Amino acid sequence: MGGPYVSSTAALGGVPTVTTDIPIDSVFIVLFALSAIGHMTIYQTNKKRGHIFRVSLPLFGFSMARIISNVLRIAWATHETNIRLGIATTIFFNAGTLILYVVNIVFGQRLLGAACPRVTAHKAFKAVFTCLYVLVGLSLAAVITSIVQSFYTRNTYIHMIDRDIQLTAITYLFVLSCIPYFLIISFLVAGRKAVPVKQGSGTWTSKVVVLLVGTSLCVLIAGFKCGTSWETPRPRTEPAWFDAKWAFYVFGFVPEILVSYTYIVMRVDKIFCAPASKQSQPLQRPVSESDEEFGLGGLTEIKQ
Repeated sequence: MGGPYVSSTAALGGVPTVTTDIPIDSVFIVLFALSAIGHMTIYQTNKKRGHIFRVSLPLFGFSMARIISNVLRIAWATHETNIRLGIATTIFFNAGTLILYVVNIVFGQRLLGAACPRVTAHKAFKAVFTCLYVLVGLSLAAVITSIVQSFYTRNTYIHMIDRDIQLTAITYLFVLSCIPYFLIISFLVAGRKAVPVKQGSGTWTSKVVVLLVGTSLCVLIAGFKCGTSWETPRPRTEPAWFDAKWAFYVFGFVPEILVSYTYIVMRVDKIFCAPASKQSQPLQRPVSESDEEFGLGGLTEIKQ
């Protein structure tokens, strides 16, 4: 054990440079700073009105984490030989998006809870998602540990173990990013049998579309990271196309900023507002003929 040592394999985005990365990262710092201000403003405004929308806090935290990620890349660009800065940058880049994955699952649970409150309130349902969140923490810890360890040893066998750990964790996170799709499908199926409980503002179509957009962008991010990780590692001198800087930003920070701004503009604090306790019981009447068949077409007609 020693080091840290320079990695012999190519990595996403490569080593940042002053001429290319600093201007790009500076733009993203401004964008994520505005995003952080937007989410915190929404949280404080709601709080003053007696409406606590706690999801705004992790979204604010995500924006702040991304500011740190870009600041670290700028620092690394000006100190290219500082391997510890590279390690910190890699860790922040891989850890930040987890917040968006969890937020999307929370929105999916609230959506399904409007149609099947008894299901989402069941102990088994809560236990499953508690396990998922625990695994998120364990995956994050495993990724951080394996990344750091890989820079502090030249033992090939340990590098193989670290790679296996990272592949396992990244694959799990990709699966995690897809979970909102299943929650949306469950909501649409359940909504055909009973009218969902009133939840926040906007139509059911707007809720589904916003979550679909956010989830799809996160799946794009997670799928890119997962797919490229499973590729055979390339030497630093022969990077693949997905190791290029343009791919790093297009499949990394760009989708993330789109998700963050979408949730600000569409006011998820209103459309995904949790119902009051007195509204937690489902409406037992079946869908009448006046209610259009529940689906993306009929959702437009069902107002909150």
